[in-house]
Amino acid sequence: SLMWTLLLLLILWYVFSIIFTEMVIDHCRRLTINATNDPNAVPECPELLALYWSNVIDSMHTLFMAITGGIDWSVAYEPLKPVSPMAIALMNLYVVIGFFTLLNVITGVFVNQAIESASADKELAALKQTQNRLSQVNQLTDIFQEFEGDGALNITDVEAALESDRLSAFMES
Repeated sequence: SLMWTLLLLLILWYVFSIIFTEMVIDHCRRLTINATNDPNAVPECPELLALYWSNVIDSMHTLFMAITGGIDWSVAYEPLKPVSPMAIALMNLYVVIGFFTLLNVITGVFVNQAIESASADKELAALKQTQNRLSQVNQLTDIFQEFEGDGALNITDVEAALESDRLSAFMES
C-alpha cells in the first residue's frame, strides 16, 4: 500500500506541476508580448517564476520541497500572485491535498505497519511463554515420576522429592 501511496503522490506532483508550468508560461508570454508588442517574442519570466515554475521538472521539485520542508510553501506561493488568482487557489488546494491529506495517509501506513509488527512480537512472546510453561510442566512431571512409588503421589513422595537435588535446582530456577 505504501507503493500505491507514493505513486499517488508522484501523480499529484506531476499534474499540479503541469498546471502551474502552463499558467506561468502563459503569464510570461503575455508579459513579453505586452513589453515588446511582438506576438512572436520568446517568453521571458521574472527571476522567481523562472526559478520555481519555468518547466515541469522545476515545478515538481518546487512542489516536493513545499510539502517536505525543503522550502517554505509561501516562498513558492509568492511568485504565483501576479500570475492569476487561480494559481493562488491551486497552490492552496495543492497544500491541502498534498500536506494535510496525502502525507497523513503515508504516516498512517507507517504507523499501521509498526503496530502490526508490535502485534506480531506480542504473539511471538506469548508463544515462547507457553512453550516455557509446557517445558516446566514436563520437567516437574519427570521429577515426580521418579519418586512415585505405588502409582499415586502422596506426601512422603513430595517430601522425598523436595530433599532431592533435582527438584531443588528446578525450584531455584
